[in-house]
Amino acid sequence: MTLIHTLSLNAAGLLICAGLSTTAIAASPEPASGYSTKYDSCMAATSTTGGMVECVAAETKRQDERLNANYQLALKSLDAQKRKALQGVQRLWIQFRDADCALESGLTGGTIDRINAQTCLLQATQVRADALAARFQPQDQ
Repeated sequence: MTLIHTLSLNAAGLLICAGLSTTAIAASPEPASGYSTKYDSCMAATSTTGGMVECVAAETKRQDERLNANYQLALKSLDAQKRKALQGVQRLWIQFRDADCALESGLTGGTIDRINAQTCLLQATQVRADALAARFQPQDQ
């Protein structure tokens, strides 16, 4: 099976996942809260590619913890059939995020690609955590 064929097979599920995320974000009365103050301080204190990548990676970890907490609360709030559906959507979202950010990691060339790839993961993770929070009202930061 070719990469194009594999991506095509997942396209419908990914579009559903993206549509659900957009719906949840649009329904939220407040915009996304942004990144942590630790991230802002870290970025203000560095001027190197390596330093920026470390700051973004640390914030990605914080956002991933939010995402996982929101996801676990969402699973607990659903019946078995909906829980299974959410698990499938989450797997597709991870595939999409990873493929999209892998593409992002090589678009420009040079060391900026490291920052772009990590930032892609950060942004996607925060948006997904926010979408789950909006849908299932879990604890946030």
